Amino acid sequence: ICVQEVLQLMEKGELGSVTDAQREFLELAKRNVKRMLNNFEELLTIATQVRKVESRIKTVELKPLLEELSNDFRPFARRKRVNIVVDVSPEQEAVDTDRAKLYEVMTNLVDNAIKYTLEGTDVKLRARPYKDHVRLEVEDGGPGIPDSHRAILFDKVASLKHYRELNIDIPQKGHGLGLAISQEVIKSLGGKIGFHTQEGIGTTFYVELPRKAAIQNAAALHHHAV
Repeated sequence: ICVQEVLQLMEKGELGSVTDAQREFLELAKRNVKRMLNNFEELLTIATQVRKVESRIKTVELKPLLEELSNDFRPFARRKRVNIVVDVSPEQEAVDTDRAKLYEVMTNLVDNAIKYTLEGTDVKLRARPYKDHVRLEVEDGGPGIPDSHRAILFDKVASLKHYRELNIDIPQKGHGLGLAISQEVIKSLGGKIGFHTQEGIGTTFYVELPRKAAIQNAAALHHHAV
């Protein structure tokens, strides 16, 4: 709540004049704070695998979802001269899933991609069919992930060591989900998360979700596992 109040004061100019560029960042911050507050309680229960997911499953249009991500991150991407490209296959325009949970996972992946991609490169957001699943991809033009660090990316504790050894900033809390929690979210939706990487070329993280016929069974299995 305190963060919201500070943002409101800044928006009103009570903490100093606000330029048009700064106002754009304020609007983005307000949207993100609102979304995180709306999802905070739910995300805590996801992390401990307590709640069901069946009631939130609905048809999600993928192009609007990826374009919303692109718009949310565009101000940050501009600072690195990074271009965000959205590409949705006409063969896979929608998926049946929980939109809020999927959006938070994708937020984490896009945030990481922009952080670690090289200045002047592209971050590509794609959606396409993949075997009997739907695959969403986030590709960056970063340095790639060394082989010695690949096995621990989804480990909450080991990831801290990974960031330090790569000599990069540890991600700040409060913006998106960590990879470990993201993995649990996607598992709860009957899918999986993974990545392909090549040092000196870049990394592509992907989320694979089942089609409609499979997701009801996956959700039921997750419920019994809880």
